[in-house]
Amino acid sequence: MQLPNDAEKARKVRAKAEQLGMYVEAMAPFPTSTDTSEFETALKIAKEAGAVAVRTGTSGGRRYEKWTALADWKSFVAESTAAVKLIAPIADRLRIPVGLENHKDWTIAEQVGMMKEFGSEHFGSLLDFGNNIALLDAPDSILDLVPYAKMCHVKDMAVEPWSKGFLLSEVPLGSGILDLKGSCRRCARPIRR
Repeated sequence: MQLPNDAEKARKVRAKAEQLGMYVEAMAPFPTSTDTSEFETALKIAKEAGAVAVRTGTSGGRRYEKWTALADWKSFVAESTAAVKLIAPIADRLRIPVGLENHKDWTIAEQVGMMKEFGSEHFGSLLDFGNNIALLDAPDSILDLVPYAKMCHVKDMAVEPWSKGFLLSEVPLGSGILDLKGSCRRCARPIRR
């Protein structure tokens, strides 16, 4: 949910969510290696709104579409890694879970490495059941991130051969290739308000 950038309006979101028995998941802009102010403000607003977790992501794009030169990718990795280092201290200080969404920009192995190095009590991964298939990670490899999970996006995926590779699409839950029941069991843990 995109929250209003106003604490009073955020508290109204919280009250409405509590009235309806709903949970709020928020989004925060990814910090830069030199400026975390918008990110930190977003986390504070999310807390006012009663968010159970906040997601952020590094690239806002797909690895296989966004970078056409190795130098550009290396520059992205350096800047993103420098910014990722700054997330845990902020999330831990504010005591709100932050999940790094892998939006087709990091392989599972790359993200596990990041979490081993920079993860913390309140900073970890957003497990998205489908995004890494586009990077040719095995569908169940997302479960390698379970120890670092702060939030989860459950979806099912279908794959079909194509003359130029393969077609990949989100499909209604239960109609695709993923073992949703098994994956959900591995990810399940109680949500605390």
